[in-house]
Amino acid sequence: MEFIKAQELKKVSDIMNAIQKDVINSAMFGCTETQTKHYLYLDSKLVNEIEKYLIDAGYKVYLKQGFDSYGAKYTTLTVKWDE
Repeated sequence: MEFIKAQELKKVSDIMNAIQKDVINSAMFGCTETQTKHYLYLDSKLVNEIEKYLIDAGYKVYLKQGFDSYGAKYTTLTVKWDE
């Protein structure tokens, strides 16, 4: 297992907190998927770790890659779950 650098760990922590809040708020309103597409400007290894963690927790994870208007690569993440 590779260790995540401290700076990247903070980014991953912030993203996981945002996803967790989105899941809780969405579920409270009866939704079965996150209401926000989370844009991740991270290395693909970190995105894969986030995806793996969410899948292990029982969620379905949908990723889509794209480029913003400045040419920077990003990944959107949407989380779904069963009722």
